[in-house]
Amino acid sequence: MENAEVRVSRRMLADAAIHCRTPAWMRYGIIATFILSGLGLGYMALGAGALPGDAPGVLRTALLVAGLLLVTLGMLPRLRRSTWTQFFASADGLFLPAHALPEERTSWLFVPWANVLGIHVETLRGHRSGVLFELCLSEPQVERYLHGQQRRLVLARQPAPAGRFPLGFSSPYLDAPRAARSMRELRAAATGAVPEAEKPA
Repeated sequence: MENAEVRVSRRMLADAAIHCRTPAWMRYGIIATFILSGLGLGYMALGAGALPGDAPGVLRTALLVAGLLLVTLGMLPRLRRSTWTQFFASADGLFLPAHALPEERTSWLFVPWANVLGIHVETLRGHRSGVLFELCLSEPQVERYLHGQQRRLVLARQPAPAGRFPLGFSSPYLDAPRAARSMRELRAAATGAVPEAEKPA
């Protein structure tokens, strides 16, 4: 099986064995911040005594418009669905999004487990443990799915053989040892290979 660009459904995301993403509480915290800030600005614009009596009308209008804008942003369905996803894994392989905030129409790169040559736990950016993959990728796939995402992908420091790209993920919300162990088991089940952690030294 070869790498392929695919579309991902909500069901696939919900059924993922490993999903490296920001937690739901962070998303709802951002939404609450927008809405409460907007209501606060609205109160300042309209509430009695919130501003000095001689405050110019243009200031009240600007605060009201800003408050309405924040409340509107906080209520957008897209914001409620948005998740900063780094990757997810299923029984078939890895899925890497083309954008940091993927939606169903976003293109994803599917990498079957046969093309995942290594799964390790290493210290990556910021002295934080992360999962380091060795992936078989083509140059166009690297250009589209890796080079444009340096904010969230940590490429390994050492050069790799042609066609083999080390790719690291580090997140405070990812239990790297547990995730690596689970993905080794998924790869072993799909390819019949002995999980790396169980190979004799």
